[in-house]
Amino acid sequence: MYAVIKSGGKQYRVSPGERVRLESLPGQEKEKIDFSHVLMVGGADTETILGCPVLDNVKVTATVLRQGKEKKLIVFKKKRRKDSAKKQGHRQQFTEVVIDEIVFDGQKTEAPSIETTQSEPIQTEDTVEEKTQENISE
Repeated sequence: MYAVIKSGGKQYRVSPGERVRLESLPGQEKEKIDFSHVLMVGGADTETILGCPVLDNVKVTATVLRQGKEKKLIVFKKKRRKDSAKKQGHRQQFTEVVIDEIVFDGQKTEAPSIETTQSEPIQTEDTVEEKTQENISE
């Protein structure tokens, strides 16, 4: 399931477990944020529903990972034959969040949990030699 949210005058398509960089939002690290301006919901298991302009029964919950600044952007202005030049730098502030869940009509779609599965034991040279000798003797 995915949702289209509006934040900072921009629209973002998000799904649970996804990391997104948004315009600077108030909040400390590991703090929960709710996005109520959800414009659209869709996915493989549900039909696409559009809001006009927003959906009332949908909420997207996210956790703030960090606050930061982008790389420096150089702004250089020059007018020819005027002996005029102006150089400025700008670093845009951002908030990086991870989407935890999308709640739609009381149904939660949460981020998939990372499960630790036990893998098969690694074959060493001894076990490979034993198996080949068993196959030869048969």
